[in-house]
Amino acid sequence: MKNLKIFQTPLMTLLKQEEELLKSQEAKSLAQGGIKDLDQLFSIINLKWEVAYQALVEAEEDPKIKIKRRNLAQNRAIEALGLMEDFAQLNISLDQKKELGQDPALKQAFLWMDKVLELGGGDLLSGGYWDPRKTDKLTGTLKKAVLKFAGPDDGYYPLIWPRKLPKLLKKLVNFFLPLFAPDDPIAPPYGIPDEEEEIILSVEKIMLPRQQAIHYYEQEILPQYREELKQDPGNEELIKKIDYIEKKTEILKELILMPRAFPMVLEKGFYTQNFTSYTADGEPLIAVRLPVSFKSKSNTDRLAEQIKAEVVRQLAGKGYSKALDKEYKRLKSIESGPAGDSRKASYKLNAPFYFNFLKHQNPALRILDNKQELKQLIDLARTDKRGLSLAIEHLVENDLLQLGADTGNEGMKK
Repeated sequence: MKNLKIFQTPLMTLLKQEEELLKSQEAKSLAQGGIKDLDQLFSIINLKWEVAYQALVEAEEDPKIKIKRRNLAQNRAIEALGLMEDFAQLNISLDQKKELGQDPALKQAFLWMDKVLELGGGDLLSGGYWDPRKTDKLTGTLKKAVLKFAGPDDGYYPLIWPRKLPKLLKKLVNFFLPLFAPDDPIAPPYGIPDEEEEIILSVEKIMLPRQQAIHYYEQEILPQYREELKQDPGNEELIKKIDYIEKKTEILKELILMPRAFPMVLEKGFYTQNFTSYTADGEPLIAVRLPVSFKSKSNTDRLAEQIKAEVVRQLAGKGYSKALDKEYKRLKSIESGPAGDSRKASYKLNAPFYFNFLKHQNPALRILDNKQELKQLIDLARTDKRGLSLAIEHLVENDLLQLGADTGNEGMKK
């Protein structure tokens, strides 16, 4: 019997490549403590734009599948744009940002975006059709998220002042409570209240999950030292450094992590890692000598990140977004493995990415990207909850009417 040849369109081939690349990305992320491979990320972004472009081409060629292909194009275009915005928001060291901005793969992504826009894909990124029945759900979710995190910042003075303690007691406090009770605690207000006061922070060491530390030593440090040793054979200092790094890497590899049930789901973030020396997923953190510099960000930035993540978590699995529900269901299933969580799958979501995805479908969410407007919402939450409700309702309804006018959807204009 002759082998049957299955015909594959260019779009089918691209979708298969996308599926394989996404699986590879997740496997690498799990194996290396959530590492972000930027080369792989740029490849995924380009592939999503290419899928969107090819879907638009097929939509024009065959009217029978036009709606289905345009829906696919919209989905991939929004995902690609969301990944690009997610990358732009990464806390990358300032000395690397400029270099990454010139990466050929990132430039190629912008070229693909231009091609999609040239084929009439501009309306795909404006949100397209909006279901008015989702208005109340969005309004309620946004209000709850703002209220949850809009409480006044901690204004209490530190309870412990180590420098005022007897010498012996001071040593004990410094040893057991270095983060809770530093030698010279800062008085309130805490954080960076205004954007104008942001500062550039520099550190000589950073904390990396164990697998990322191993990857860094093996892929970055050891090759560099070995290359230097080739140029200067017999350099005792380099030989000692190489021996030290190799032994340290072997010790890290030999660590055995025993997963265990835990009654509390930890959120990802600065305090989780610094108080426990573990990531929220239970991966030990290793101090690595890697000088970096970055912007401090402000209190408003911190609130915006928390509110955005809360919006994504509250909308997950509620029938609000098919893409978000699909990922939530996957993370809740046993097939997701260590990447998921059957009890708190919403905490495993890539909140920045899915927020960027949602805001292109729901323009009202873009208010969280505007610091001045976000401050106004926070002020209302602290002083006038009724005014907050009216402001959010007005915002959502106005965006709904504008979207209806842009798309020509009469039902939305009413």
